Amino acid sequence: DGCFGGRNALIRAWMAGRISEAAIEKEIRAQFDTLLEKGITPDHMDSHQHAHAIPLVTKAINNVAREKDVPVRVLRPFLQRPGWKRVVKAAFLNWITTRTNREEKSNAVSNMMLASIFSTGLSPSVEAYSELLSACPGDVIELMVHPADVDADHEALTRISDVSRQDYEVLSSSKWSEFQRNCGHDFVTFSDFS
Repeated sequence: DGCFGGRNALIRAWMAGRISEAAIEKEIRAQFDTLLEKGITPDHMDSHQHAHAIPLVTKAINNVAREKDVPVRVLRPFLQRPGWKRVVKAAFLNWITTRTNREEKSNAVSNMMLASIFSTGLSPSVEAYSELLSACPGDVIELMVHPADVDADHEALTRISDVSRQDYEVLSSSKWSEFQRNCGHDFVTFSDFS
């Protein structure tokens, strides 16, 4: 029907052998080429909800990334508010991505940590991001944000509309600009690693 199932549907299809690497690679390439056609040059590749941690997707995304000479983001989740489900998920993501990328000899670029407001239980604010970044170990921390100016017509498309709107407001504020200048962190993009 032209729509994607969710990450869980993808995992079930992969485990049941109902989806091919070629089909995933075709979709990744089509999305990448669509961005280029629209004048957007990606500085890295990754996936929604870390779907590229699934080995079949990892192989497909790495094939396209090598072809396009673009790095792939590797997951290294940081748990600010660990619960057993989050700990298991983080351990699994770390294990599967390390293993699969080693097997693939990919051109993966890795942050030392992936930090997200979702792991804090806090709402997006300069203070919350400051707290999150200061708690993270490591020198290279990826701050995962989902900024969007969500209009009423698109409100129901995602369950994180409120967080996306708050991210947008925080990250476009003068207070955030001041924080970036004074916090002691360098804010860079993946193209700075290439």
